[in-house]
Amino acid sequence: MEFISTKKAGDKFSKQDYLQFFDFRISDATAKNDIGMMVDSQICGKDGSGPATRYNNGCLASILS
Repeated sequence: MEFISTKKAGDKFSKQDYLQFFDFRISDATAKNDIGMMVDSQICGKDGSGPATRYNNGCLASILS
């Protein structure tokens, strides 16, 4: 939630952005799992696939604003 709360509604982010937020102190696998749980919980949405995948936080960000 800490990461998502820093984003505005409609902002998009990548797994790399997530890793950078945590100063790369988490593993790639942890980032993938965390983001996957956020998508499954409908905290954020997923756009695209593979290296071009971007996530959006439209659902939760509008609630937190």
